Amino acid sequence: MEGVISFLPMPFYQQVEGIKNQLKTRFEVNETAPPHFSYHVAPTYDMERTLSALDHIAKSMSPFTIQTSGLGIFTGEKQVIYVTVVRSDPLERVHRRIWQEITSYATEPNAYYAMPQWIPHITLADKQTDKNKTAEMVRWLAERSFSWQMTIDNMVFFRDLEVDDEIYTFRLEN
Repeated sequence: MEGVISFLPMPFYQQVEGIKNQLKTRFEVNETAPPHFSYHVAPTYDMERTLSALDHIAKSMSPFTIQTSGLGIFTGEKQVIYVTVVRSDPLERVHRRIWQEITSYATEPNAYYAMPQWIPHITLADKQTDKNKTAEMVRWLAERSFSWQMTIDNMVFFRDLEVDDEIYTFRLEN
């Protein structure tokens, strides 16, 4: 899978990594993606055009602040536990711009990331979560505060490859 994301800044990046490591040890959850939230996801992209568009977008956008507000769960056969990112005007401007400028370069963009249904989030435990352990994990996680405020200064094109990930980082510069 490929997509446009933003990495979390320190110390939140390290904090989420630590939580994921504890979930792996306590609950055998193996969430390996780096701490981030996603704007756009698709199976493949026209790399040259996508990277050029992201470079252009990043040069015209300023860093912005996001707020998180606790835990959430995507329900279904394979549940996902995440930290909720609050939708805000600055976040939605970045999201909208990315969708407007790169969607035509993607094959079958994932509709869950399109504006009306997009739920920005930071995944803690992904689809390999044993649904019998979900309640126990939520109880364990609920002891922490997930009310964070952080400045986002990057957009990243991320390719999750079998052997190594490919990462192209663009700094928000305006």
